[in-house]
Amino acid sequence: MRVIGATMDIDTNVDANLDLPSSLRAGLKDAKPVALALAPIGLALGAAVSTSPLAGMSGWIAGPLLLSGAAHFAMISTLVEGSGATAALFTALVLSSRLLLYSAALAPRFRAQPSWFRWVGAHLIIDQSFVMVDENVPLDETPARFRRYWFGCTLPLVAVWVATITVGMAIGPRLPDGWRLELAGAILVTSMLRPAVAERSGRLAAVIGGAATFVLAGLPLGTGLLVGSVVGITATQRLVRPDRAGIAS
Repeated sequence: MRVIGATMDIDTNVDANLDLPSSLRAGLKDAKPVALALAPIGLALGAAVSTSPLAGMSGWIAGPLLLSGAAHFAMISTLVEGSGATAALFTALVLSSRLLLYSAALAPRFRAQPSWFRWVGAHLIIDQSFVMVDENVPLDETPARFRRYWFGCTLPLVAVWVATITVGMAIGPRLPDGWRLELAGAILVTSMLRPAVAERSGRLAAVIGGAATFVLAGLPLGTGLLVGSVVGITATQRLVRPDRAGIAS
């Protein structure tokens, strides 16, 4: 009986070890198109940072710390408008509050993880990682395979995000004055509507949202980004098929 039990344990461990690399590869595969979509946003954001009050190391370090184009951009816009650091921080926190909902939804997956992963992995909860896990990882997945997939789908995104912000900060001073914030906001809002651009009406909605953000970039406290987002999402709901659910949620 002991021999049989030991054999069964060995077989189970071997299967698990064989499955772990495949989950890592699956995460890397799913991250590839998302990373490509993030690249222009990082470049535009870096260009906006380059001549903002956060130019330099403080603006760069906000990239890996926030991991949020919307919050980072809104914080820069608020400072450019002359508001203080408190207002900028409050704006960034408001735009990042949606992460609380993601965290609550992912709590059952993190509960069985070791403490080091709960600390490290929680920082990598962003819109893209939540969507990839929600769509591709079953709820009953083993903790080890979930960890491999999580790092496979998130670390490439962080690497691309930081690299493109760095490049954007280098080329930003060469762009025409007044284009950096407007261009970054338009690209950001357009990217937020990316799930809808498969259809012609979805592409039109993304263009409307990006154009509205570009035009309204001068509004105080970074509200141009918020208004542009609302315009784009409203256009998506009106123009994309009414029976499609979840585009604006």
